[in-house]
Amino acid sequence: MLPKLLMLVAKFVTSLLIVRIRESEASLAKPGCQESCGNITIPYPFGIGTGCYLHESFEVFCRGSSQGQVPIWFTNTKNFPILEFSTDLLRVIHESARSCAYKSISTGDVLNLDQYFSFSQHHNLYVAVGCNILGLFRLDPWVMIICESFCNETLIPDHIGPANNCTGFNGCCQLNIPENLTLSDPIISYKKNSSLCAHAFVSEYNASIFYDHQQLQLPVALSWVVAHTTCHQANKTGDSLCGRNSYCVDATNGLVGYNCRCRQGYKGNPYLPNGCQDVNKYCPKQSNHYCEEGEACVQTYGTYKCISLHHNKLNVPVIVAVISGVSAFGAIGYWTYMKLDRIRKTKIKHKFFKKNGGHLLMQKISANKVCVTTIRMYAVEDIEKATGHFSRSRFLGKGGQGTVYKGLFPDGTVAAIKKLNVVNADQSTSLSASGEGLVPRFKFLVKHDRFVEILDKEVVQEAMMDDLYLVAKLAKRCMKTNSKKRPSMKEVVTDLDKLRIVPLELILTGAL
Repeated sequence: MLPKLLMLVAKFVTSLLIVRIRESEASLAKPGCQESCGNITIPYPFGIGTGCYLHESFEVFCRGSSQGQVPIWFTNTKNFPILEFSTDLLRVIHESARSCAYKSISTGDVLNLDQYFSFSQHHNLYVAVGCNILGLFRLDPWVMIICESFCNETLIPDHIGPANNCTGFNGCCQLNIPENLTLSDPIISYKKNSSLCAHAFVSEYNASIFYDHQQLQLPVALSWVVAHTTCHQANKTGDSLCGRNSYCVDATNGLVGYNCRCRQGYKGNPYLPNGCQDVNKYCPKQSNHYCEEGEACVQTYGTYKCISLHHNKLNVPVIVAVISGVSAFGAIGYWTYMKLDRIRKTKIKHKFFKKNGGHLLMQKISANKVCVTTIRMYAVEDIEKATGHFSRSRFLGKGGQGTVYKGLFPDGTVAAIKKLNVVNADQSTSLSASGEGLVPRFKFLVKHDRFVEILDKEVVQEAMMDDLYLVAKLAKRCMKTNSKKRPSMKEVVTDLDKLRIVPLELILTGAL
C-alpha cells in the first residue's frame, strides 16, 4: 500500500509545486492574426494583413479557391499557390514554359525570386518534356545548361513518371540545378519538326510528370531565410529573430542568412517569442503504462521522467522537499536568465547608440544648436512600426548612402527616415577627431560655393542649382548661434514653398 500511496502523493505534489511558465497552445500565426486560409496554416514570419508578417517579402494574400490553395506574391507579381510551409522551406505550384508549334526556339516567362528565397537545390530538378527537343536553362545572362529529350511521338505515354526518372529517351530529360538559384528562364529548342507540345520547367525531383498539350502545373520547393545575417552576428547584436526554447541555424541552402528551430522536447513556431511549446506538457494520463511499478511520473522541461519511490529509501517529506527544491531552483534560474538577457540586450543597444554618434546628437540638442523647435529620440522598434518595417509602400527615395522611407507615428507625426546602406563605425566621430566640425565645414563650403561636394549625386543631377543654393543659404541661417538671427519655422516653410511655386510657374508658362 505504501508505494501506491507515495505515487499518489508524488503526483499531487508535482501538480502543485512544479513552477512552470504555462501558456495556452500557441497559434503559429502572430497573435491576433489570421492563422489559416482554406486548409493551409500560415506560420509567422509569413502572414495575412498589415502587421501580421515580418516584412513585405513574407506577405500572403488569402484569396481562397476550391482546392484550398493560397496565392503568395513575390516582387515580380507572380502568383504562387502554396502547398506547404516549414521552418526553412516553402512548397508552391509553378507553371511550365510551353511551346505547341514547331519553332527553332521558344522561350517562357522569366522569373526572378525575391531576395529571401531560392529554388531548393536538394529538392528540385530542371526538366524538359517533349520529343526531339533541347531544354535550355539560363544560369545567368551568359551561361546556359542543356538537356536533350528524344522519343517516338506515337509512343510517348500520358504519364511519364517522377521527374528524377527522366532519362532523355523516355520523353523527358533532367538536370541538377545549381546552388542559390533565383532565376527561372527556360528555353525550348526543337531539333526537328514535331506535332507535339514541349515543356520546360523547374519542379520537385519526385513530381509526377504528365504529358499534356496544356500548360503543366508542378510543385516547386523554395528555400528561404528569415534574415540576411549569420547566427553569430544576430546573437552578438541581440537581433536574433528566434523565440524562447529555440535555436538559430545558419542556412545551408546557398542563401546568406539563418533560420530557427525549436529545441528538442518542444514544437511549434520558433519565430514567435513563445512559439516553441513543451511537447509533453503533462505526464501521460495512463502513467502506469509509462512508469514501472514503484515509480512516479514527474514533469521536467521538454519531457517527463519516472522517479523511484522505494519505501525503505524515500518518504513523502523527502519527495516533497526534493521536488520543491528543484522546482524553486529552476524558477529562480529562469528568472535570473531572463533578467541578465534583458540587461545584455540593453547594454548592446547602448553600445551601438554611442558607437553611431548618439551621444554627439544629445550634446547638440542640449547645447540648443539645432534649428528645430523640438527634437524627439525614437527607439528602433518605434521606427520599424512607423515605416511598416521599412515597407516598399513607404519608399520615398534612394541616395548613395541609404534609402529614405515615410514614417507615420501614433501621435500623427510624419517624418522622412533614412536607413543607411552600410553603417561605418567611424562615420560619426571622424569630423570631431580631425578637429573640424560639421557645421563649420558646411558654412565654409557654402561661403565658397562648394557645398555640392557634400550632396548626393542624385540630388546634384536632378535638382536646379539655384534651388540648391537657396536651400543651402537657408540652412546656413538656421545654424547661426544667435537665436534671434535664426529664421522661425514659419519663415523656413515660406521660403521652401517659394521653391515649389517657381517650377510650377515655369511649367504653366511652358504650357502656354
